[in-house]
Amino acid sequence: MSAETMMCATDIHARISWPVVLAQLGLGELPTKKKPGPCPACGGTDRFMFDNRRGCGDWHCRHCEPHAGDGFDLLMRVHGWDFATARKQVMQAAGLADRDEDAPIIQRHAPTRDAAPVYRPWKDLAATLWEQSLPLAGSLAATYLQHRGCALPPADGDLRYLPARGAHPAAMVARVTDVITAAPISLHFTRLNPDGSKHADGKRLLGGHRKAGGCIRLWPDEAVTTGLAIAEGIESALSAAHAFTPIWAAIDAGNLAAFPVLGGIEALTLFADNDPAGMSAARTCAARWADAGREAFITMPARAGADINDVVSA
Repeated sequence: MSAETMMCATDIHARISWPVVLAQLGLGELPTKKKPGPCPACGGTDRFMFDNRRGCGDWHCRHCEPHAGDGFDLLMRVHGWDFATARKQVMQAAGLADRDEDAPIIQRHAPTRDAAPVYRPWKDLAATLWEQSLPLAGSLAATYLQHRGCALPPADGDLRYLPARGAHPAAMVARVTDVITAAPISLHFTRLNPDGSKHADGKRLLGGHRKAGGCIRLWPDEAVTTGLAIAEGIESALSAAHAFTPIWAAIDAGNLAAFPVLGGIEALTLFADNDPAGMSAARTCAARWADAGREAFITMPARAGADINDVVSA
């Protein structure tokens, strides 16, 4: 495969949210310009700040040499990675993939000074596919969820069924909305076989659309009063729904870690995956809610590596 078919650093910068990716890769909430703090690479007390001013994970440290860099530089310093490893970890955390993951890493390109994430707006293809989707009840997507031991969400939630279209198999389709504004930003697909099992092509997000800062509102805003639950994946959330509703899906650990405090909600229950990323994300989110004076509860399976759906479908 030629280098031109692989994403360079500039392409990756344009497709990800660095605060979310860095949190998912173990850096947590970083000190900002308003309140400098210890450098995650060299320590200190107030020498470091993260401003992400170009959308490239931008940071500055008075002690490190050089004194500034992007998200890749920070990960390489903190974890001792080379660029190839940092790139691979970022791609995995952000859910990005090259056409051939075994191809050699291409030369890193420096981002332009004004580089910033640019995403396609919710219109045209995204809106059309959502309008073409059908209710879950009685669909192949409902069969898939029932086989996984999941509860079905209400009809006014953001989970529906998309019939097969030409070369595209049938899919369970979820509308991804901005956590705060509820504006639609992307679609999440779980491709299905004719018997209702998951297609080998698995899950994917609509290309070129923002995922960071989004969630899947399995229950509508109108169903949320003073309490809300959240899990990473759709299946995990709908497994937990046997015990707790309303519940939303964060899509992945990065989004769960960054899940903001929402007005009017007094308590948040987090159904965490029992793995390092899941536990770290849940603790980061719970701490944010607790600092805001809200109640936050974490529950997770006892078995290492399991999520709540593994327990329900066992």
